[in-house]
Amino acid sequence: MKKINYWFLKWFLLFIVVVGINLTGNYMQVTAMEVSLSIAEIAQTADLICIGTVDRQMCQFNNKEFIITEVYFTDIEIVHETERSKQKKFSEIQLSYAGGQVGDKGMRVNDAPILQEGHRYLMFLQDDGKVYMNPVVGGRQGLFEIIHDMDSQKEYLLTPSKKAVVGINTEGIKVSRKRVSHIKNGRIIEEEPKEQISERFKSQLPSPSNPNDSVRQSDILSKRTDDELQLLSLKEFVDFIKNIALKTHLGKKRLKRGSQGRFYRRQNGKMEVEDFKSIVRQKLPTLGEKGNNTTILEVTGESDKRARVYSETVPVPKGGTLGYCGIQSLPIVMEQVPEDWFCYDDNEFSVSMWNNFMDIYRKYADDGNDRGNNGVNEFVGFLDDSQLYNAYGFNWGSGLAVCITYSWDYYNCTEILETDIAFNNAYSWTDDEDYALGNYDVILYRPAVNHEVGHSWGYQQGIYEETYDYDYLSVMHPYYFDIVENGRGIHHPDAYLIRRAYDSQTGILDVVDVGVESYYASDGLHNAETDKSSYFAGENITIEDVTVENMCYNDISDLRIRFYLSTNRTISTKDYQMGGYYYWTTSTGEAYNVDTYTMTIPSDIPPGTYYVGAMVTVDGFEDDDYTSNNTMTLYDTITVQLPNQAPNGVIDTPGGDMTINVGGSVNFTGTGTDPDNNTPLNYLWSFGSGSGISDSAQEDPGLKQFNTAGAFKVSFTVTDTLGLADPTPSTRTITVAPCEAESIDVFPSGLTLTSNNSDDVTVTVKGETGCLVEGVTVTSEIISKNGWKRISVSPESQLTDSNGQAVFEITAKKKKGRATVEFDANGLKTYLNVKVKK
Repeated sequence: MKKINYWFLKWFLLFIVVVGINLTGNYMQVTAMEVSLSIAEIAQTADLICIGTVDRQMCQFNNKEFIITEVYFTDIEIVHETERSKQKKFSEIQLSYAGGQVGDKGMRVNDAPILQEGHRYLMFLQDDGKVYMNPVVGGRQGLFEIIHDMDSQKEYLLTPSKKAVVGINTEGIKVSRKRVSHIKNGRIIEEEPKEQISERFKSQLPSPSNPNDSVRQSDILSKRTDDELQLLSLKEFVDFIKNIALKTHLGKKRLKRGSQGRFYRRQNGKMEVEDFKSIVRQKLPTLGEKGNNTTILEVTGESDKRARVYSETVPVPKGGTLGYCGIQSLPIVMEQVPEDWFCYDDNEFSVSMWNNFMDIYRKYADDGNDRGNNGVNEFVGFLDDSQLYNAYGFNWGSGLAVCITYSWDYYNCTEILETDIAFNNAYSWTDDEDYALGNYDVILYRPAVNHEVGHSWGYQQGIYEETYDYDYLSVMHPYYFDIVENGRGIHHPDAYLIRRAYDSQTGILDVVDVGVESYYASDGLHNAETDKSSYFAGENITIEDVTVENMCYNDISDLRIRFYLSTNRTISTKDYQMGGYYYWTTSTGEAYNVDTYTMTIPSDIPPGTYYVGAMVTVDGFEDDDYTSNNTMTLYDTITVQLPNQAPNGVIDTPGGDMTINVGGSVNFTGTGTDPDNNTPLNYLWSFGSGSGISDSAQEDPGLKQFNTAGAFKVSFTVTDTLGLADPTPSTRTITVAPCEAESIDVFPSGLTLTSNNSDDVTVTVKGETGCLVEGVTVTSEIISKNGWKRISVSPESQLTDSNGQAVFEITAKKKKGRATVEFDANGLKTYLNVKVKK
């Protein structure tokens, strides 16, 4: 079949538009960029959260001749509803979104829901009666398919990319790495792999070397396996939404709904604000509005096989895969906005950035005419909801920006005829990356325009869905407020794909470009992190999950990475370098590495708050051809303190070493101080091995009695809250002298007994200080005349126990009268008087 001359078609198309007959290709596609949202904001933005089964779907033209798909759900379960919801009481719910197919005419919004009849879904919907480009909150972030366990019939959730939900918190969800075919006995059965990108696209650099030889961990993508994951049930998910997500305080919202944005520009150190009114044309663009007499050109012929992605057959849509589908004939000429618009310079930067890798774009100045479906690639500017609705019959929804693409057949990846890029003016925008970072009030323009310009050359079009869960860095991720992405470079998959898309029309440029990022990709983007937030000068710091990329077509030599601490986000060699460098002797072209590094904070760095940054260079310490992406800083700062100084402990009492007798007591008090004020302090008193006194954690333990003879070294150790102990604890030596007998007494000192009865008496031997003498022999003797006839004493002798006591039994005989007993301990004597009566 004869191939179509596309240059002729484009000029013929433009001619007919000019004379008043609107002519387009059979297919139109809208690719939208979304904001990365927390699940709490998705839930609280939704007018209606519901579960339903797809009963039927139908497509039809609206009054703007744009195709709208209507999906009807039955078997409805309402999870949550607001007053805004128009369908909260309906038994059948209708979901309408932009795009679809009527006959051989197709229109498509790339991140619109793909729903199958008979399947059941959990949906977070904007349901206020308007027709949206995509009514699902956050694009595909608010849509989940329900799947049953084949054995237990328990219900679980899948994302639009067929990944299982395995966890949830107020910020978002965690998903499996595998795409799910089905679930059996609580375990994921993996979907058969579909067509994948070439292996070189996935090429990973090995871990870099270090002249000092260091061991680190590589490849973030291998850190988690699905076998370790516990699936989250539908019930658990819904309970979380009802009980936590809907009740979480959001603070500033990321989504803007029905608001009017502005532009923030820093001029002379001050932030200036412009209203969109002053920079948008007085006459609103029509964006290809068509009347009832639209003429559609019927096209026959082969698809341009150059535009297909690694396949001669058309695969079904693949979630999470990066690719291009359809290309433009070169050069791609983009009509710019007027030069006085704030976004003019960033538009120029974006097309120039792509041209650094493949020289495919040209521009011409704004011609002052209405923009839209006119055969010309254009930066349309900023549109409000009414402008978008008047042009197409649908509203923005949660999208940040769109690239409207005209082609003959997006599923067959045919030539792209025209692309128009527009931005949602419900959001406020800025060109100041520092002002935008972490600021939910504004959107940094550069990453958004890079994303949409990527669509204009065919990136993530047609069969390649915008699922935003990619495992590789790319400009095609959604917008993140808390990822340090300044939009000043592309990534290795982007470079790989644009080269393969256009290498048949223009040569591959020999650009040398490497980059480093403070984030990594695994089911979306995640920040690199340090092992803690506060450090001391001279301490080790571990920086986890830093991405290094080589965007070059060819291999390069001696790629190096160095790490710095800086007081601002501009990293240079004038900052504080941490340690030496790591290097790759040879770096494979179009490859990447995710790694963890342990460095040392300089010992002479002043205390303060610092940004952790990195710098990559080639051929040792040389710049590459494109330096805008050669440095990075982590999102969070760290605090550096002076080296921790040890605390000091002082024993206040006793004031020095001392000697006591066994049984004596000593009053112990102490004072702890710390020069860094790292309090509260911890205390430890140790009273010497063998003293029999337990350790104390009190600053002032008070009186302690020593009942064992010996010399005991008492220490007082103070430790600060960071775990640093006093290296020279304060000590005292307590010498406990043995208890020498100095006194003896008996209790009672007198007894009265009747014949043949007995009673005990206790003899106590004490030392000079009242200590109790243990182990001394006490003897007994009846010393009165004929006393032996009246009483007996048992035993004759006895050793004193630990209480200094010896017990004797006195027994009365039959003869009455008096008797005296003498007790003797080392010459010390005491006497017992006994009276015996009948």
